[in-house]
Amino acid sequence: MNSKEDQTTIKYHPETEAVNNEKEQSATNVIPDIKEKSLLVEENGIVGKTYTVNYVSAEYEITLKELAFAQSEYYTDEKFLMANFEIKNIGDKNEYISPNIYLVSQDSERYDDTIAIGLDDKYSKTLDWFKQLSPNTKMSGWVPIKVPLELDSGDLYFEYTNYYDSDRGYIKYSITN
Repeated sequence: MNSKEDQTTIKYHPETEAVNNEKEQSATNVIPDIKEKSLLVEENGIVGKTYTVNYVSAEYEITLKELAFAQSEYYTDEKFLMANFEIKNIGDKNEYISPNIYLVSQDSERYDDTIAIGLDDKYSKTLDWFKQLSPNTKMSGWVPIKVPLELDSGDLYFEYTNYYDSDRGYIKYSITN
């Protein structure tokens, strides 16, 4: 399971990716009353800084609290980029959030979040991927992304999409080891 054939990566440029939602556009959907807000696109995310994002009909505060590279006792030819995010619902109703978090290397290889085993206990609390948050509640946890040992830089994306159209927002953090 550690071979190059088993590792799935694709060339990826999120700034130029076209969103294909022809099926969604052809369907007749009743769109709920959502706030007229634009989605945040932040190209220079800062670790420790809190960003306010609009997601469907809710508002969230997103903070990347910590970054680290960790080695698993089971994967000796790879390591994990560990990103500790905190997400707080600052809106006025219960809402679900399910962000897409991934790394794009300097040579445009995309590495998605994964499950990590054999890491230090410090990383045992992982971020929930689909969770309903009540107003003024938050969740936090680590997001593991398996990368090659030699990888020491890239761009970490916290991406979210408005379900009712093709708008995408993201926060991009530049990573260097």
